[in-house]
Amino acid sequence: PILDKDSSSYFSYNSAGFERGGSIPQFYEMCKSQNVTDFRTAIARTSIAFHNFMYADKDGNIMYVYNGAIPERNDSLDWSKPVDGSLAESRWEGYHEIDELPQMFNPEIGYLQNCNSDPFLTTSTENPDSTRFPKYMTSLQPDTKRGERSKVILDTLDQIIMEDLERAIMDTYVHR
Repeated sequence: PILDKDSSSYFSYNSAGFERGGSIPQFYEMCKSQNVTDFRTAIARTSIAFHNFMYADKDGNIMYVYNGAIPERNDSLDWSKPVDGSLAESRWEGYHEIDELPQMFNPEIGYLQNCNSDPFLTTSTENPDSTRFPKYMTSLQPDTKRGERSKVILDTLDQIIMEDLERAIMDTYVHR
């Protein structure tokens, strides 16, 4: 779409993955997944715009993927600001495949958490290395207070039973 800013300036907006039209089939395949292989196959479609996906199964597998239709972009431009769409170097160069996205599978720490925060802050000690990914891929936001508290709680739980989890869920402490 072309948007009018002030009758003399116009902006256009390109939505990642819009032309793929596959978010509903991807969600459907995710819901039908019977195991981690099925789930990973479903999210490999990368048809949904920017989502944090968490997975856990009865076999004890846990996985986090910063998933979505993430365009491959020219790293020389500052994508944190509007770019001139008339420049050849501003055109997307395809989409990143699932293996190119920040993710973790069965970390040694034994947990993964995400409070809609940075994909490089999923645990207190093990995280994807942000230097291995293009700067435009994520906004590298600071951790949220919810994310900080979540990691503190999860770091202190050992041999979790349901009552421990219920107590942790009801935690009302707020980090300052």
